[in-house]
Amino acid sequence: MFRPHLLLSKLNGAAACLLRGVERLMQRLPLHSPGWSRNQIAIAAAVAALPLSAALATIAVTADDLHPAEEAAASSPASNGLHHTTLTVNPAETTASLLARLGISDPELQRFIYSNADASVFAYPAQGLLAEADVNPDGTVSRLSLYLERGRLGQRRVTIGRSSGGFTVSSAPFEWKVRTFAATVTVDSGAQEAAERAGIPEDIAQDAASVPYKTGKLLSLARKGDSISYAYETRSIGDQTVGPGRLLAVSLTHGGLSIPLFWFDDGTPQGGFYFADGKTARLSFRRFPLNAFRMTSGFSAGRRHPVLGRVRPHLGVDLAAPRGAPVYAVADGIVKAADRSLSGYGNRIDISHGGGIMTRYGHLSGYARGIQPGKAVTRGQLIGYCGSSGLATGPHVHFEFHVNDKPVDPSAVALPGGTDLPSRYLSAARPRIASIAQAFDRQEKAVASAAGRAVPAAEISGAASAVASSGAKAPERKG
Repeated sequence: MFRPHLLLSKLNGAAACLLRGVERLMQRLPLHSPGWSRNQIAIAAAVAALPLSAALATIAVTADDLHPAEEAAASSPASNGLHHTTLTVNPAETTASLLARLGISDPELQRFIYSNADASVFAYPAQGLLAEADVNPDGTVSRLSLYLERGRLGQRRVTIGRSSGGFTVSSAPFEWKVRTFAATVTVDSGAQEAAERAGIPEDIAQDAASVPYKTGKLLSLARKGDSISYAYETRSIGDQTVGPGRLLAVSLTHGGLSIPLFWFDDGTPQGGFYFADGKTARLSFRRFPLNAFRMTSGFSAGRRHPVLGRVRPHLGVDLAAPRGAPVYAVADGIVKAADRSLSGYGNRIDISHGGGIMTRYGHLSGYARGIQPGKAVTRGQLIGYCGSSGLATGPHVHFEFHVNDKPVDPSAVALPGGTDLPSRYLSAARPRIASIAQAFDRQEKAVASAAGRAVPAAEISGAASAVASSGAKAPERKG
């Protein structure tokens, strides 16, 4: 929602910059200049002298201004004359724009940032989450901090401090303040639109749309009149909300049946979604690697080869499709080969899926970007394109399914199901799962009795942070 008062505030900031520039320049100009009035000279000089980047940075309406749940900056005067400002960092933030938004006019600080290696993070402030500053009345800085999230290095706050001896740089860890919320929406035109209307953070809604269920995505089942419940974390530094944390659960009530899926640390870097008892919610394997095709040859112990004319085993199935049609991995796995080393297969890919299962894709016209031996791929990931390389009479994919080094019929083999959550990860998450399930029940009852009125998200006070309780890696996002 657009906020006129935020734009007005930024325009006022730009006007203040212009007036300060006018005041400084007028002190340097003679009282009389031939052909120009004093006002004309002041205006022309101010426009020419003011750095364009600072002006644009001051009046820019940022993405934070468009989110009603988050204020881009909070300012307060300190008792010692310093002005304290805290703001969220924009995705395309520059040093000039950050300093302008913080109300800093300090050439010495800028020179220090670009000359000191420890302060170099301020030369690329878009990597940060939050910035705060104590600014003197004359616009010079007393203290400037940038909060960073550095993956394995954790969260760090880098601070530039000013003293009589010059600038110093320090770095220290910081902790998120994590809160957990539950919200339930009723689907009208679509799941994403319903989440937006209810104020669900955009990143949370996008994560929920990607939660797998059986062979697709859970929320792809949502229809008009269904309800969706979300449980998610928010992250704050002090009193400043930086953005969403992890999606903890999503539940779809579809056709009178509730399908709740919960996030668990399962030993993988990002964790996964399972039922409350740890049972898997997805089928691991697709049946075939193309979305649309015509099967032209089946699995056979003896088939006359269309090119060689000899009868020999056909250890896979041929799936005809237009040249360049996308070919997808049928399950998670590791690429073991991507080359032309097998006679007749042309461009081929072998993927190992664990448990003695391997799949092979032959006659490809080419490989997707990054596909090479050792590359991890996920179910449904693009790996190549349909073609006719090798011994082939037309564009198709020769698809094989091997179990313990023995080829089996891909069209008839019983596909392995998803992997259940290892029991060692289940017990630690049970209290959080129970709190979320109770919150979902309360929210769904509130929505049912609200007669179409909006029901605000409710904080789940009994739910521990998923990251704190499991030690799993938090999602790396900018606020």
